[in-house]
Amino acid sequence: MGITYFDTARVYQNGNNERMVGAALKNRRKNIVLSSKTGAHNRADALANLDTSLKELGTDYLDIWYLHGKTHPEDVTDELIDAQQAPNRRARSASPASARTAVSPSSSPSSPRIPRST
Repeated sequence: MGITYFDTARVYQNGNNERMVGAALKNRRKNIVLSSKTGAHNRADALANLDTSLKELGTDYLDIWYLHGKTHPEDVTDELIDAQQAPNRRARSASPASARTAVSPSSSPSSPRIPRST
């Protein structure tokens, strides 16, 4: 079976990591769980990061989308929750990076996908 979960982030290697992961996994996308992260502090920046991540990864969906570096409950603003739950959202889920405040649903390759809007 091998490795089926791959995690990356916009900030890893100044975005180069997402390009490398996308290139390496493009023919295996439907068989893996792919996650990325945003450290954005507002809805507009979070969704812009998500669009860039999807482009760099060469995919139209993520299985898990983390709000990175949110170590206190007050770091997860209503605006960021709105980015996660907006009708045009393109990611499977969002959760804080801290285990103390995590709100992460389970995900697997057989989970329903939420496609990127056009």
